[in-house]
Amino acid sequence: MAPLTSGPYVAILEQRADVALALPLRLRQRLILFESLGFMVTMLVAWVTTRHVVKPTERLTTAAQRIAAGEVEAPINVAAQDEIGTLAESLEIMRLRLQAWGSELEKQVRERTSELEERNRQSRLLYETLQSHERQLRSLLGKVLGAQEDERKRVSRELHDEIGQALSALTMGLERLEDARPEQWVNLMDQVERLRELAKGTLGDLRRLTVALRPAALDDLGLVPAIRRYAELYLGDAGVDFDVQEENAGSRLDPSLETVIYRVVQEAINNVARHSQATRAKINLSSRGDTFVATVEDNGRGFDPLVTREGVGLQGMRERASLAGGQLTLDSQTGHGTRVRLQLPLTGKVGLLRDA
Repeated sequence: MAPLTSGPYVAILEQRADVALALPLRLRQRLILFESLGFMVTMLVAWVTTRHVVKPTERLTTAAQRIAAGEVEAPINVAAQDEIGTLAESLEIMRLRLQAWGSELEKQVRERTSELEERNRQSRLLYETLQSHERQLRSLLGKVLGAQEDERKRVSRELHDEIGQALSALTMGLERLEDARPEQWVNLMDQVERLRELAKGTLGDLRRLTVALRPAALDDLGLVPAIRRYAELYLGDAGVDFDVQEENAGSRLDPSLETVIYRVVQEAINNVARHSQATRAKINLSSRGDTFVATVEDNGRGFDPLVTREGVGLQGMRERASLAGGQLTLDSQTGHGTRVRLQLPLTGKVGLLRDA
């Protein structure tokens, strides 16, 4: 309905409702359709954005947290061509470097641990060796002290039994001579001769005893004459034919070194005279360059070093040689004699105690 401007009339237009509302309804339906499509597009864009931005960022965050916690084994799988991909690539490079550094550090730690374990093992072995040496030294010291006491007893017994008795007999004989009357002097010549022989024998025993303790020839004449004199006293009295040879050994050496050589050869000579049952012995002393070598050989009964336990004398010989920086070797076989060889350096410090 609409009023007419030219008169008092009204024009009425009548139309069905479905026809009149058809266009608005279509517009509303299209609007709803467009809104639905717009919402779907928005959701699709949001999903794509989440997939390409948020998810990689979350994975990077998780990877960074793993790396911060020390887990560098799992790789960072973020495939992107934007800034997130660049960040992921940088983070992967950092992970690989950390992994390499960690592997290198673990390798160094293993090597260092192995070195420390080896040093600890060597330290334990050294400690056990030192303990063993300490026990051996204590045992040897006890044996040496015992041997020293036995030697003192022997010297005391020899002084009392042999020299003391001989001097007592000599004194009694001289007293009888003093009490004899002049007419008896002619008949006392045999007794004077016996007293003279007794005095000579006593003097020989005294000399042999002093040579065994500390020969004056070692200080006055040198090593070779002192050893030759000792061999004459002990091997000669034992009925052993001997020969002392020297090669460039006539020069005087360091007194401590001469003492070591003399004592070792002395003990070897004693063993030949007392235990070997030998008939021949050979003593060789030689100086070659910076080395001195002394050997004592015999043709006695010998022994098996693997069966026979070393005595105090042989242990003392080895200890003297070791303290002087040298080496003592013993070759023996049952029924084929014995050979003792001492090798000492002529240079360097002689680390031993002088004879008391």
